[in-house]
Amino acid sequence: MRKILLVVAIMGMLVSPVAAEEIGETTGTVDSINPIDPARGDYDGGIVLRDTADSVKSFDITTTTVISDQSTGKIDSGDIRDGDKVRVKYSVSKEGPMAIKVLRLPVGDKEASGK
Repeated sequence: MRKILLVVAIMGMLVSPVAAEEIGETTGTVDSINPIDPARGDYDGGIVLRDTADSVKSFDITTTTVISDQSTGKIDSGDIRDGDKVRVKYSVSKEGPMAIKVLRLPVGDKEASGK
């Protein structure tokens, strides 16, 4: 019985940091992007968005960030340009906001333009 309680307590401690992460989603215009390029040894980058309320939000991007386009599918972070409309799914932990998924939206997307 003591062993079971010990295992449950250890599992609870391991799960706690994951539960502390906040998951969110935002849509906006790319203000700036620092793309990653694993071929050159750049594994960390970032993206800065200006949302429809004109507030600025920044997110880290890494090789685990899924970057895609609605029409063409998977793309590289270097394919996203300033002024592109994107939707970012992100998590916030003690390290800060991390992009989980970046989706480039079509130019006429009403959600991204705030209309």
